[in-house]
Amino acid sequence: MEAYHDVKELDLYYIKVNVDIKPNYIITKRYLDIAISLTMIVVFLPLFLIIALAIKISSKGPVLFLQERRGINGTMFIIYKFRTMYDESPFLSGDSEVAGSVYKRQNDERVTIVGRFLRKSSLDELPQFFNVLKGEMSIVGPRPLIDYMLKPYMKLGEIRCSVKPGITGLWQVTARANCQTLLDMIEYDLEYIENASIIYDIKIMIATVWVVLLGKGAY
Repeated sequence: MEAYHDVKELDLYYIKVNVDIKPNYIITKRYLDIAISLTMIVVFLPLFLIIALAIKISSKGPVLFLQERRGINGTMFIIYKFRTMYDESPFLSGDSEVAGSVYKRQNDERVTIVGRFLRKSSLDELPQFFNVLKGEMSIVGPRPLIDYMLKPYMKLGEIRCSVKPGITGLWQVTARANCQTLLDMIEYDLEYIENASIIYDIKIMIATVWVVLLGKGAY
């Protein structure tokens, strides 16, 4: 993938891109999302309960972290995650400067003991299968971002929101540990959108299993 490190340069390039998402792909992808999310929820239901209990015992606060994110066609929805930080942390209380960070910080003092394990294993993302089942997210797609984070990126943000956000995506399986900026991540998201297909999605799902097992880029 050719590197673009200037927002305007990347924006001018992708404004020429014709995002052509086929109806058959959308329908097939939705059936696949429903089948996988239902299976994961049923199979991991005991684990959901164990994690919820561990969170409640280890620290005060709710089990779930809820936050408004931007989804397909710019619509807003509430994303579900297991809470990994102390309830009084700036991120959970809505501090925009802290909440704007895309990448999880290593040795973050705001993260609970249970939260560290959940992040390392990516188990904090499990509740998002309910977002997928509701049709707000897909298994594969760009990560859903906080609204104001996309505003500086003009056309890039619009193209990025032309597909449903996902639990996993291209950048997670190819550059999760190496992306330094939000623009780096957006480049991979746009590359995924240009080449979106069911086969591509399945390849990313398979690669995600290995990334999660190895804990690459997670902390």
